[in-house]
Amino acid sequence: MTQRIEAGATAVFLCPAVFAKKDQPTALLPLANKGSLVSVQDWLYQNNDWAKNHPIFKGLPTGLLDYQFYREILGDKFFSGQTPPDEIVAGMINTSIGYSSGLTVAVHRRGQGRIVLNSLLLRENLTVEASHPVAERLLRNMLNF
Repeated sequence: MTQRIEAGATAVFLCPAVFAKKDQPTALLPLANKGSLVSVQDWLYQNNDWAKNHPIFKGLPTGLLDYQFYREILGDKFFSGQTPPDEIVAGMINTSIGYSSGLTVAVHRRGQGRIVLNSLLLRENLTVEASHPVAERLLRNMLNF
């Protein structure tokens, strides 16, 4: 797969679980600096999720993400410490106990191609039985991107 990406393909990852190997959640991440996948607990207060005005969020509200609109796709994981991305798309800030922040959607160049990292709950919300319209729109935007 990495050969195709380096030759110009774009790989869109709908779930960060594909990078896990045993107890290392980013072991198979195709980047030089794999960083980590951080899980946060929103104990009392919700995370502050945000998104930039970017083609992946085309036709969707951006800025600080409205919890009522996005609640089904907002997860509790973000990417942190990877090789700096070429495009930052969305992220999360948690200040309920301490402080933590990272990226939930980012685009990394690899050779002539791109890797779209995602920790939003897209795969979980794209099922045959019932798909969430926001997850469908984000997937469509990622594929068009």
